[in-house]
Amino acid sequence: MPTESTAVLTMGTVEPFFSGEVRRITHVLVLNEGSRAVWTVSDLSGRRQPGTVRPRAPRHLLFHGLLGWLASIPQGARVIASRPELSGQVFDSVDGESLETEVDSEDMRSIVQALPENTFAVLTLIDGATIQPAEVAAAGDLGLRIELAMSPAGRGRQANGRLGGEASSELEVR
Repeated sequence: MPTESTAVLTMGTVEPFFSGEVRRITHVLVLNEGSRAVWTVSDLSGRRQPGTVRPRAPRHLLFHGLLGWLASIPQGARVIASRPELSGQVFDSVDGESLETEVDSEDMRSIVQALPENTFAVLTLIDGATIQPAEVAAAGDLGLRIELAMSPAGRGRQANGRLGGEASSELEVR
């Protein structure tokens, strides 16, 4: 089975700026799916080489990406180590060059709660992605500022979370 890129997750922080706020992108994650899903995590500062996150099971792939991003930022590694519910979800791979993650539906809330308060995400889905809009909505419902930039149908959508209104499991067409 060939591998193809099926999603791009842009992560960053929201910072105060005069009377409003500004978004600062810090990382880009690309999900490649084939015989096994793999997130590639790229630090846009250029201080770190891209890393890989290998979900142990192909469920909740968005949350595997969020956990992989958290593990890749300095304060995130400390947060994971201090939270027993998360420290058992991130593992060094056998090759020592990537991380493996294990996420069940009951872990999703803990992952979102562990993210820095000012975190935002923009998810672009490409045709063939196994991440479903309902999973994006669930992340928004749990409080993540996340936007779905493009659905497989090609229409821009938004999961509200902290980014503009009431959290909803319904995605709104923008």
